[in-house]
Amino acid sequence: MRGEFVRRLRSRGGNMERRGNGRQRQNKRETDFQQRERDMEMERREQEHQFQLERMQKEHEMEMERLEQDRIREMRQHGAPSLDFDFELPDDEMSDEQRGKIQLIRFRLEQQEIQKMAEIQILENEAKIALQQQFFSQKMAETKPIEELIKAIAILQSEIKILEIKAMVEFKSLLNPEQLKHLINQSKETH
Repeated sequence: MRGEFVRRLRSRGGNMERRGNGRQRQNKRETDFQQRERDMEMERREQEHQFQLERMQKEHEMEMERLEQDRIREMRQHGAPSLDFDFELPDDEMSDEQRGKIQLIRFRLEQQEIQKMAEIQILENEAKIALQQQFFSQKMAETKPIEELIKAIAILQSEIKILEIKAMVEFKSLLNPEQLKHLINQSKETH
């Protein structure tokens, strides 16, 4: 009996070892599978992140275009139409120095226009307040202060137009005769 018991224990021990080896192989397969899943998940996340970055870039570009259109529309509402002068020449026709200077002209013009538009809005609000006060006042209506505000608004609107003209002249001074000829031909085609 004892011999039989020992033999069974030994055979079970061998089975246990085989089971242990099988589990190790299974664990290795599971680990490889889990690693592949993690790799696929990381790749999916990277693709999703790249897609989000591209989408955000497109949204930013669309927002910037919308803001530019809003700025032009607002200027027209305030009686300061943009002259729609196109500062563009093909990049291969301009030097890096010219592109840099033109960009500075644009930025300065935009900054000055924004300042003038803010002043116009402030004066318009002051005019609205003065009109409302005159309307509800029991005294005789006095238009002199309102007239002065409206004249100040008109002056600022004309200053915006003058700034645009100065920017165009400054832009033109940067061009060589060949570039100027190209710009004139381009202007004729669009008008």
